Amino acid sequence: MLSSKILTVFALATLAAADDYTTDDYDQGSTYTDEGSSYTDEGTSYGSASFDYSALPAYTYTFDPEYSAGVSGTINVQYGGPFSTFAVISADLDFGDVDQSEIMAFDGNCTEEVTEYKWHIHVKWPHDYNSESFEQCGLAITGNHYDPLKACGPNSEFVGTEECLLKKPEYNCNPDEYARDPLVCEKGDLAGKFGDFKLDDSKKVSEEYFDLNYPLPEENTPEWNMILHAVCGKVTPRIACAVGKQTSGWSSLSGSYYK
Repeated sequence: MLSSKILTVFALATLAAADDYTTDDYDQGSTYTDEGSSYTDEGTSYGSASFDYSALPAYTYTFDPEYSAGVSGTINVQYGGPFSTFAVISADLDFGDVDQSEIMAFDGNCTEEVTEYKWHIHVKWPHDYNSESFEQCGLAITGNHYDPLKACGPNSEFVGTEECLLKKPEYNCNPDEYARDPLVCEKGDLAGKFGDFKLDDSKKVSEEYFDLNYPLPEENTPEWNMILHAVCGKVTPRIACAVGKQTSGWSSLSGSYYK
């Protein structure tokens, strides 16, 4: 069941579509605190006691430490509706069992303990398991960033194409620019939109992000995967990856709601 905090933000997203709702009122990368309020619309209650939230689409990327270099936990994407670009992204990850010596052996640029990770949606997944690591997350295997509108970052799925080669100005995706203009970022560049994952003292990440411009539910494919890149100076090797699985909402394959 969704928290009242998330429900209130869903309501704000609905209002944003109807009213003049500016970035001064809503910070896409911020944490929203509510006072237990709820939202009602013409007899439809969005209070946690009466609404079936399992009908809202959700996708979960699960990292199994046995296969994902010791990383465990999930990144969950909860949509505000079946045709909504509003999503709450929740990351609960534990890096405590990651062997730093394996990262250093994999990439010689990683000479110190890794405390930050970039994260992106990539577009290919040929594996039988739901998570993998190191070489199995490589470019030839998992592809580059999801970028259907061709923002054309250096790791876009369309990098090297004529359209991206001619793109001006150069790619500049960061939380401030994204809040002003969502088109500056690749849809799959979540680190650019919201910032890197920064490990706490327990080597964990527990964060929540609100995105008004996340890819539509129908854009998700069975091959979408989330990759965690170690930040080693200017180099960001691929350390762990996990494929997304639909965990609630409408299933286009079965023609019914997935619950």
